[in-house]
Amino acid sequence: MFFDRLFEEMGWENVVLLVANSENSYREMGATFNQDVWRALVLGDYFTDVRTSLRLLAKDPVDSMVVFSSVWRDVMKSLLGGPKELDRELKRAAERLDRIPRKARLEDVPKVLIVGEIYVRRDNFSVDEISEMLISKGIYPKVTGVTEWFHYTDFARKFILEGRRKRQGWLRSVRDGVVKEEAVYLVEKIWKEHVEGKVSKVLEPTGLIPHVPHDMGKIIGQGSKQFVDPEMESEATVSPAVGAAAMEEGYSGVAIIAPFGCLPGRLIEGVYAPWAKAREYPVLALENDGQPYPPNIVSRIEVFAHNVLRFKATDHVRKGATWRELAERVALGLFNGN
Repeated sequence: MFFDRLFEEMGWENVVLLVANSENSYREMGATFNQDVWRALVLGDYFTDVRTSLRLLAKDPVDSMVVFSSVWRDVMKSLLGGPKELDRELKRAAERLDRIPRKARLEDVPKVLIVGEIYVRRDNFSVDEISEMLISKGIYPKVTGVTEWFHYTDFARKFILEGRRKRQGWLRSVRDGVVKEEAVYLVEKIWKEHVEGKVSKVLEPTGLIPHVPHDMGKIIGQGSKQFVDPEMESEATVSPAVGAAAMEEGYSGVAIIAPFGCLPGRLIEGVYAPWAKAREYPVLALENDGQPYPPNIVSRIEVFAHNVLRFKATDHVRKGATWRELAERVALGLFNGN
């Protein structure tokens, strides 16, 4: 509806609006288009992390942004030239980025994972203010990538196909094309991971790429024991699970961001925040409409940043459920006897 009205106001006529479907991992436009889009999304995620790292770690952030902008333009041009040209340009990009002087190492700074509703986690107007505040405190704000959502939709697709095969049996699944669709999924998964692996292998030696939990099957498997069953397909399934995995892998806090009144955002907060507070993990939930945060929200971000700086991951290694955690889970109806 928004785009229909936007096109009408702009006077655009005869415009066809294609709404892609997450249930098939947005595959409506065909294999070639999907491959180009995937490469672009992977590059966007990794270079967003690089830019954030330079804003935090570079001795001269202004000069580093000039270099970054030049590198990014060259990488975008190479994307049009095909995979081989992209591979060559990525190596040149890594060399240029590696030469930027830094005042600290990425592995030595505390990190916060920013999760939440897919439509705001990559909107600059939604995440820039909290990112700038965290950077000013010496904290790395890792915004979860768009590719994470695609990995989750792939997982959900696989989950549905496996369920159909178990209900129908092998013979009927072969006849109905379920087994074929599972094979297609497996090929796509291998190819996507190959593309990500190539980009990661080139850029990680620069020291500008943060570690982030990546195994979606393991993440959702662990998350389903604490948070939301994978039968419910939404951001509220993946975000709490990724946040928990990040905290157990060395992050120092999780920020949840969503539009005002967003149900998935409220659900993410409702299931993750009690789990985090029971373990004394720093957690912050924000709702954003693109306007600057009022003073009371800014104060909450300041307190969150202070808690992140005080937090030591080694002092909060996950142990058995505490009485506080059990009480929180009972109150939420999440107690499962574990």
